[in-house]
Parts: sequence; C-alpha cells; structure tokens
Amino acid sequence: MIHDHESPEKGSETTQYLENLITYANAPIIVWDASLRITRFNNAFERLTGRTASEVIGRSPEILFPETRREELMDLIWKTTAGERWEVVEIPILTADGRIRTVLWNSAAVYEDDQKTVSSVIAQGQDITERKQAEEALQRAYDELEMRVRERTLELREAN
Repeated sequence: MIHDHESPEKGSETTQYLENLITYANAPIIVWDASLRITRFNNAFERLTGRTASEVIGRSPEILFPETRREELMDLIWKTTAGERWEVVEIPILTADGRIRTVLWNSAAVYEDDQKTVSSVIAQGQDITERKQAEEALQRAYDELEMRVRERTLELREAN
C-alpha cells in the first residue's frame, strides 16, 4: 500500500523489501486468502515441510495438517479470515514425508481498503519440534525416576 506522501517508486521499493523479507526470512511464513487458498509459502516453510511453493500455492492449508486434526485446524484457519489473530498457537504441520513438526504460530489479517473485509491472512511460525521432544523425554525420565523411588521406598519398608 502506498501512502499519500510516498512516491510510486518508494512504494515499489517498499514492496521489494517486504517480498524479500517474507521470501528469505528464517521463520516459516504462509499467506492464505479469504477463500482459504494458499497464496504465499516462503523458503523456510519449504524447508520445514519438504514441499515447494509451487506444490501448495492455490491449494487449501488443510494439506499441511495431519488427517486426524484437519477439521479442528481448518476451523482455526476459518476464524482468522474473520479477523481473529493467533498469538502463540501450537499447530502440528505434516511434512511431505509424513513426519509431524510442531510449530508455534502468530497471524494477522490483511484488510481490504474498507478496513473491514479480510482479504488475506499472514502467519509466521517457529518450529518447536525438538523442544517438545526434549520436554517429553524429560517428563518420561521424571516419571521413571518417580516410579523407581516408589519401588525402592516399598522395598525399604518391606525390609524393615
């Protein structure tokens, strides 16, 4: 969008900055329109999913979700087209090879000139898969330690 005080050349330069920022950001970024079709899919999202932008542009975001959660997650997507924002929403992403990556998402609606109608939604994510796996491993280790302490306490009680 060019503001009244900007020249068309300055607007073009701003557009180039934004295009480069989205394309080359280290965070996965996706944009979908009000009819729920993917319109942008940056390089980081390609690396995350193993899918190319050309494979997903024009398709529904549902292709990115595990089948068991598609309906629930598409409801979240629909809500963003009504202007609802995500702030740190955890969403599983299905990769091309069938693995699940856990991603924290923030989103923002882009409005038409009337400032009421959502034209598209942009979402930016952070892959937290390794962190979640470490948390789960830590919890399993804690649970195992708890169980061993209970067993050892019982053994000591019986010995006494």
